[in-house]
Amino acid sequence: MENSNLPIRTWLLAMTFNTATKKGFSASELQRQLGMKRYEPVFRMYHKLRKVMGKRDDIYRLEDMVEYDEAFVGKATKSPNKLKRGRGSQKRSIVAVMAESTVLEDLETGKSNKSCRYFKMKKIKNLEAKTA
Repeated sequence: MENSNLPIRTWLLAMTFNTATKKGFSASELQRQLGMKRYEPVFRMYHKLRKVMGKRDDIYRLEDMVEYDEAFVGKATKSPNKLKRGRGSQKRSIVAVMAESTVLEDLETGKSNKSCRYFKMKKIKNLEAKTA
């Protein structure tokens, strides 16, 4: 946004469009949504936003006690017919989840409670030891 000729409203709309969709969003689609004539400024803005979004994971480091687990997360499929059932279903993706857990103690009651400050998730191919 710094030293940009584009108005801040355009940047904010681009951020909203980029983060509001689950699927990928192309620069040409962003150009159409913003109603802009030239492709190059939209392309540069879009890639600046994506670069910054990619760097955010480097800021948050998991520290102290980290818990790891796998999870099966539901996903959209194109053909609802002829799907496998159970663990190998095409409706589910395997995701590795790492969470930083911090033990908090209430001073009045003395009860301890776990809290999660940050967590990271990554899609994995299978549950073999080499993958994790």
